[in-house]
Order: sequence, then structure tokens, then C-alpha cells
Amino acid sequence: MQLVIPGLVDLPRTDVGAAAVYQVNEAAALGVYPLVPLPAELDQWGREVVGGNTPDRVRVLTVAEQETEHGWPITISVSELVDPETGQATELRMHFLFRFVEYGGIAVLKATNTQAFEAAFDALKPLLGHARPDFSGAELPALALVWSGM
Repeated sequence: MQLVIPGLVDLPRTDVGAAAVYQVNEAAALGVYPLVPLPAELDQWGREVVGGNTPDRVRVLTVAEQETEHGWPITISVSELVDPETGQATELRMHFLFRFVEYGGIAVLKATNTQAFEAAFDALKPLLGHARPDFSGAELPALALVWSGM
């Protein structure tokens, strides 16, 4: 099961663990992760996704709730990864947390400078609105599918 963002196929892709990482420009990349079951506590899930392994180094700038073109809810969080000694931003990030009924999809835009970040977001913005789930695969997203077609 995966998050599908149409139009990314035209970008250079590398696989890093379970993520597909698309190079948007020379200093910005978008990581797209497999769908995961949504936890009961969505706020906690969002904090864990955005904070990652170093929540003390993440400075959240904005959080907004929107919907995709297909009506799926999405939380968009803009943050900076800061150097603990200087307090200066070393990386700009935008997390996209999609909610597809009982599953969540995550995409993360990371850039090393503001110009690359803004250019990458401008290029991705029309694509992200068309994101959708792809429930195909070996796992069943719902037990009801066992009986479908009978």
C-alpha cells in the first residue's frame, strides 16, 4: 500500500529504506513513505512524524489543515531543523500528512536553503493536491475485501 502523487515519475528517484526519494532540484528532495495504519491519537502521530528522532532540534513554523482535490484531509507542517549550538536553521522541511480513512500517508519535502525550498514547493504544489492512496499489495486494508466479489 502506498501514497501516490501523480507527476513524480518525471523526477529522479532513489529508494532509501521504505521511502521513495524524488530529487526536485539540486538542494531539495521529497520523500514519499508507504501507507501506515492511523493511530487513535492523530495529534501525537503528527508530532512524532514532524519531530522525528530529534524533536528538540525541530522548530515548527506553521501547521495548516487542508483537503486534496479528491477530498482527503491533509495536515501540512512547515518546520526547520536547527543547529543545537547556534540555533540557526540547517534544513527547511514541509511535512504532508494525508489521512485516508484508516491509513495515513506521509510525504516530506526537505531543502538546504530557502530558494530551493520555495522553488520545490512551487513545482510540487499542483501535484500534491492530487495525491491518493493505492491499497493494492499483499496486505488487505480491510477484512471486508476478503468477501468482495463472492
